[in-house]
Amino acid sequence: MSVIQVVERTFKDANSIARKVEEHEVVDKVLEYFKENIQEIALDDTDWIKGISSGKGIYYFEVKFPSSEKAWAEQIELFGENWKNWKENKTGIVPDFQLERSRIISNTTTNDDWLPFYIGKRDNVCSRIKEHILGVKNEKTGALRLNDRKKELAEFSFRLSYITFELSKEEYRLMAYLENGLRNNLTPIIGRQ
Repeated sequence: MSVIQVVERTFKDANSIARKVEEHEVVDKVLEYFKENIQEIALDDTDWIKGISSGKGIYYFEVKFPSSEKAWAEQIELFGENWKNWKENKTGIVPDFQLERSRIISNTTTNDDWLPFYIGKRDNVCSRIKEHILGVKNEKTGALRLNDRKKELAEFSFRLSYITFELSKEEYRLMAYLENGLRNNLTPIIGRQ
């Protein structure tokens, strides 16, 4: 078998694995787990971070908007504009607001609902969630940096769910497919497209 054939077969197998993970019941099981194990978190008292597992895994944030007289779609879009402005005035990398996903969300939710905010994976879930809440020392590492915006987010509520697994490095690489399947299902308003 030629090198080209070996590489092509490997890539086809990898694509098959990716589709199986993204479309498999594992996504549904993790979604179910997230719903059953989500907890409201405080940005001003972060002692709860100490209880998070340091294993390899995936995590999910939700946000609840404060009450407002503005139309729901307008509230979400205004949040996106504020997020973008804040992001531009901040040092370090901050994930993008997803306008198209937010429009989908605004059509299927109300101001009383918890919205999918952000989803991610990491080989140390505790450390990564800490970065999202408290910020990171390395400005080249992307993170939500929620505590940096404590004043702007004071009236917003956040919830978090996470799950960790015992995986080898090779197995952990497949978590990207699970993350993608969850992102496609949840459509969070912040993060990758």
